[in-house]
Amino acid sequence: MPTRFRYPPRRFFPDHSRCSGVLIGAARERGSQVEVRCPSAPVPVKLGEQQAFVYELHVNNFDSVPLTLNHLEVFADAENTQPLVAISGDGLSKLIIEVGADMHGKSSQTIAPGKRSVLFMFVTQPLGRQIPKVLRHRITFAAGAPSGAATETVLEDFPVTVSKDPAPLLRSPFEGGSWSAGEVPSNDSDHVAPSPRSTATST
Repeated sequence: MPTRFRYPPRRFFPDHSRCSGVLIGAARERGSQVEVRCPSAPVPVKLGEQQAFVYELHVNNFDSVPLTLNHLEVFADAENTQPLVAISGDGLSKLIIEVGADMHGKSSQTIAPGKRSVLFMFVTQPLGRQIPKVLRHRITFAAGAPSGAATETVLEDFPVTVSKDPAPLLRSPFEGGSWSAGEVPSNDSDHVAPSPRSTATST
């Protein structure tokens, strides 16, 4: 059985063995409940002059009211003041999709009761900086209908362990020619967006 640590209301129950957490809000009698999971640890990849970490966060709403993701910050190891990335508003809409939804439809930061959404994370840092052992996340939710009264709740310090495995080597898809990949990977690229349209060309 994985070890669970109990925190006061409005915190979460981390499950380090599964890279998941449950957020408990105290605004209502039963409380808000959301589970966050990282299904696969990110492998550090060299991308030009940067180190990139590409992974997914699966967010499950186990509550009876909608949950809206308002803000997301990612920190390296014990750092808690200067995030590697801070995302809100339209930036979040570009990297989130509801499981089972039309991949070409409009993304929403609001997760309906009983639904799951996936965040496609793309985090970078300068190449010379030490690779973190853990990426820690601070996620701000609003519980309740977006058009009505909502209570803000924060999931603090959700950890994602960085993999020590070497990055896989991708070779040319076919023999001969000089190959290049279209659309450089980033949070704004279709390489990590819900509707991939990446291309490869030979010259």
